[in-house]
Amino acid sequence: MLERYPKYYRSFVCLAGDCTDTCCAGWDVLVDEETAARYAAMEGDLGRRVRASLRIDQDGDCVISMVAGKCPLLTQAGLCSVQLAHGHDALCRVCREFPRLRQDYETFVEHGLSLACPAAAALILNSTDDGWDEAGTLEAAAVEYDVDLLKRLQQTREPLLALLRDESRPVGESLALALLYAYAVQDAIDGEDFVFDPAQELAALPQPQKRDFTGMIDFHRKLEILTDRWAEKLSRAGGLGPWPKETRALAAYYVNRHWLQAISDRDPVWRIKQMLAACLMARVFPGADEIALYSKEVEHDSDNVDRIWEAADSDPAWSDLALLDWLRFKED
Repeated sequence: MLERYPKYYRSFVCLAGDCTDTCCAGWDVLVDEETAARYAAMEGDLGRRVRASLRIDQDGDCVISMVAGKCPLLTQAGLCSVQLAHGHDALCRVCREFPRLRQDYETFVEHGLSLACPAAAALILNSTDDGWDEAGTLEAAAVEYDVDLLKRLQQTREPLLALLRDESRPVGESLALALLYAYAVQDAIDGEDFVFDPAQELAALPQPQKRDFTGMIDFHRKLEILTDRWAEKLSRAGGLGPWPKETRALAAYYVNRHWLQAISDRDPVWRIKQMLAACLMARVFPGADEIALYSKEVEHDSDNVDRIWEAADSDPAWSDLALLDWLRFKED
């Protein structure tokens, strides 16, 4: 099996109690069956505390419920009581692995780090290298997906990243081209010829109009909100500011993580719209910690992702024209 890792992957070090936004807060933690059985047999006061923290959610999964927004098993120093007492291997699978991500394409696996982790975000947003370190070999295997589609997505990802990293263009123009490029790829997936000329694509666009960003802010206010910090930020959100210095790296992260996942639904355009929203919201809430918080609140919340999916084709705030105007219009 071929294993692929972003260049920054092995530089990750957990900040533990020094983290600015612990992963043990804001969201219920899924507990796998094997760990739930261990927790059921755990002795002493810690065992009782662990079992008291567990519940079955509406999907029938065993989870650790947050208390006042945080995991009840955290110490005052921000460390995990279970890990302190029994070691890293005693944690449930989610806690052992986060922020490490793994996407299995059957003949190869791509690993990554979650942008929702502040320590990982610092690595991701300072990276200028979209290459991969590889281990193992690519082996032939019977697969259930469209092999030709995955090959096309792989072939088009590198040119898309090059568009986003091209500093000869303004950031907003690069992002606008990413959306236009996604439509060209979508046409090719649907059986049409692949045609994409950046200069011609930009020349065909109407002049950008100043457009109120309130619609996109209001959309995010109506999503599920995990933390008081995010709610407070949304309550006082203003207009679009300058593009943060991390924007190109942020866009590259979304492409590297999500572009190939269009193998499941044949919809690369939606993935670019998801990326564009994250980049635009970073103009409202700039900075690595804020970008990481957005990822935690939106990218990692499956209900919110579903809401974006539904909105991408119907909500005026997600229309191509609105996005292209916001991308190309200079900051207030």
